[in-house]
Amino acid sequence: MMNEPLTYDVAIVGAGPVGLMLACELGAYGVSVGIVDSGSPDRPEHPRANNQSARSMEYYRRLGIADALRASGLPDDYPTDVAYLAGFNGLEIARVSLPSKQEALRRCREGDPVWQSCEPQLRTSQRSLTPLLARRLDAFETVDLIPNTDVTDIAAKNGATLRLSDGRRISARYCVGCDGARSMVRKAMGIRLDGEGGLDMEFMGGRMIATYFRSPNLTSLTGMRPAWQYWAILADIRAVMVTLDGDQEFILHRQLSADETVETYDLQADLDQLCGPGTEAEILSSASWRAGQALVAPRFGEGPLLLAGDSAHLFTPTGGMGLNTGIEDAVNLAWKLAELCQGHADAAILDTYTEERRSIALRNTGFALQLAKAVGGCPVAKAIGQDGAAGDAAREAARTHILEFAPNEFEHPGIGLGVRYDGSALIVPDGMPPEDHPVKYVPSTVPGGRLPHVWLSPNQSLLDLAGHGFTLIDFDAALPPLSGDWCKQMRLTLHHLARPDLVAQLGARAVLVRPDQIIAWRCSDTRDSGRDVTQQEIEHALRVARAQRHGDQQREIAQ
Repeated sequence: MMNEPLTYDVAIVGAGPVGLMLACELGAYGVSVGIVDSGSPDRPEHPRANNQSARSMEYYRRLGIADALRASGLPDDYPTDVAYLAGFNGLEIARVSLPSKQEALRRCREGDPVWQSCEPQLRTSQRSLTPLLARRLDAFETVDLIPNTDVTDIAAKNGATLRLSDGRRISARYCVGCDGARSMVRKAMGIRLDGEGGLDMEFMGGRMIATYFRSPNLTSLTGMRPAWQYWAILADIRAVMVTLDGDQEFILHRQLSADETVETYDLQADLDQLCGPGTEAEILSSASWRAGQALVAPRFGEGPLLLAGDSAHLFTPTGGMGLNTGIEDAVNLAWKLAELCQGHADAAILDTYTEERRSIALRNTGFALQLAKAVGGCPVAKAIGQDGAAGDAAREAARTHILEFAPNEFEHPGIGLGVRYDGSALIVPDGMPPEDHPVKYVPSTVPGGRLPHVWLSPNQSLLDLAGHGFTLIDFDAALPPLSGDWCKQMRLTLHHLARPDLVAQLGARAVLVRPDQIIAWRCSDTRDSGRDVTQQEIEHALRVARAQRHGDQQREIAQ
């Protein structure tokens, strides 16, 4: 009947990458999901978010789409350098050299000491990611995608009720807003984003326009050496251009002047100035956005309503952290909703979503804004594009400034791989965690951080053992005999590795890993050396990790 609502455990508003990732993760746990979007996610138009972090790629690997995503974007042997130039047809000021896809994979397979991951970061747009995630939904019988439909109203009472533009209703226990900067779900919660709303700077501050275009002659006309990003730095114009295919497809970002609008912006005039007259350009799409902002919601959940991605935090894109922070939101939230919907956790588990993810959002938006300020503060003398001593001096001043911050903008493994939830109610504390550093990543098994990557075989990472569920990994006979029936009862996957070499390398004899690949508990190689771990201790760790606090679950286990 038309009046009967569609009923789900979780309703998701917005089928961008974050909403789709959340739906895929919930589908993997068997949670019923209805995901609604005003468009069709299998046909995205405008390219956004052109960097997929190593941490996001690790999660895509678990979903089985990492290889297909890596096949998109730039050619395998195309360098992902970042070039800074006095105009796209001018002198090169500075360059950050970065590997091609095939070189990054080679380093990864050989054990990259900087990017200690099974999946190196990837320079490709969400235009490639979104259709892959949308198709991945087909594997989950409990997930319904409702495209080309608007949500017209959201009410939160005894769950969430959504009214749709086609007259239907959705009734759900929980509703997650993945609907972007102007989130309807966030408005239904009655909250606003807090923080820096848009600094006024020479560049990367205020109103910006991004134009996606095709040009068959731009590269040959300018004679630029191959790079993934090209920054044009001149006294009267600054812009950044990203190549999407290494050949003819580009997206140009430029700050709008006070008297310009999206409608009056003239891409051809900019290309003629930056590349030289005669640049051919077919505009495919354009979008406005705002730079110089770092905004975070005061809370990511209220009753049955929750936020993820741009609905919860807005970035300046310097550093490429916006989408990737949202992907981590989705993975963190999904397993907690699954535990709750399936009756395995107390409602308090959702409080830890804001507790864990908001601190990361504040850290990441702050780092991105810091980078934006460095970009906007680059000294640009009028002579920067000229030959001669004055031009040389101007370019050297800009080069010195750029090389102080630019390498950290494009290589910051600590941001994703080093995420930690120290102090979370779902973590059994043990030991001193490594320093939180956005650029450097220090592998650690101290509970609260990501399970480190180690190659167990040429194609299998230690991370591959951590699936959609709790995982107990015994590196070297540290655990008591645990029966298969007990593991099944506890909804726990157990791996005995018999790898004493990893005990010393990782500083742990055994670890309990949450469904988001975060270590919740460990048996230390030093503090617990020679001590028998009890089954009761493991049960206690699982109760903590599931926010189970009531009844006879309060008992303390001797440490």
